[in-house]
Amino acid sequence: MRLKSFISFVALIVICISCSTGEKALRTGDYYNATLQSLDRLRSNPDSKKAKAVFRKSYPMAIQYYSRKAESELNAGGAFAATNALNHYSNLQKLADEVDRCPAAEGLVPEILYYNNAVAELKPRAANENYVAGIAKLKTGDMYDAREAYFFFEKTLSIVPMYKDAHILIKNAQEIGTLNVEVESVPVSPSSYRISADFFQTKVFSYLNSKYSRQFVKFYTARQIKESKMSPDEIVQIVFDDFVVGETHTEAVIREVKRDSVVVGTVKMPDGSNRNVYGTVKAKITENKVTLASRCLMNARIISVKNNLVLNQQRFPGEYNWQYVWGNFNGDERALTKPELDMCNRRMIPAPSPNALFEELANQVYSQLAGWLDRQYSTNRYTALRKY
Repeated sequence: MRLKSFISFVALIVICISCSTGEKALRTGDYYNATLQSLDRLRSNPDSKKAKAVFRKSYPMAIQYYSRKAESELNAGGAFAATNALNHYSNLQKLADEVDRCPAAEGLVPEILYYNNAVAELKPRAANENYVAGIAKLKTGDMYDAREAYFFFEKTLSIVPMYKDAHILIKNAQEIGTLNVEVESVPVSPSSYRISADFFQTKVFSYLNSKYSRQFVKFYTARQIKESKMSPDEIVQIVFDDFVVGETHTEAVIREVKRDSVVVGTVKMPDGSNRNVYGTVKAKITENKVTLASRCLMNARIISVKNNLVLNQQRFPGEYNWQYVWGNFNGDERALTKPELDMCNRRMIPAPSPNALFEELANQVYSQLAGWLDRQYSTNRYTALRKY
């Protein structure tokens, strides 16, 4: 067993070394990563024969492969020809930079090629390609097109910072591409629960805005919508369809307890000594239990303002029971166990307020509601995919 474990360990080391030298990447035709991995290996082990062999093969093949890809893109003249060619030449320039950082790679290949000029020449063209594509998408006025426009302008600015007015247009694209959602106040009756309902709504609202602060969806309270005179795209309604708070159930159980072999007295022996007398002691315990039962059924709906349709709806049940147990006894204290004695030493305490019970009840459905809203406003649904 130990021999097998040792062989497996050695095999694992061999595999890891093979991967770190770039051999696996080279075999699969990934010349770029094969070159990077071989250079990393040479930095840590300048005498690695495998890494040197991989570098000698992978670097010239990477040059050939990416140069052809870049030339092919430019000759084809597609909408993103310069962008794609720039990516290829940028990869080649990175390889050259990495070679310069690896003394052990010196002299392993006839020549190191640099592409700074090609990259510098293509950057304005590539930036303009994405800029033009962004404007075309933004002009449609469509929310989802605006999101794509945002990413085109983002790409533009990553290539050439402050290119034309892209820094302004990206903000416009984000504004048009953002779904504005109103989270309505949670209606409750009677109004005595208003404070707890407001606390619950604030908790939900804060969670949503912290969760989605960087995505194409923004949440507002009804008050914010009114003050800004904004028209939301969707409305989230959260309603307690049914709830009962503090339904009281009381119970009193009387039971008899006893314990054997307890010293109940002493007896004087003929020789004048005292001896314990053992017997059974008994007591009657009254156990009082009060339960304040609370339950609810929350209904959450997402409504499209444009056509007043319910896009999705879900109900969430919740339950919370507050209990307190205390008691008293008659009889011999020694018949009680320690937990029974502790219970009998307790006295009834004031019950939680209805607002406190309502708050605990709302917390029971909060996690369910938060998970459901997560799924409804997920990244996959509301963030456009990069298509370039």
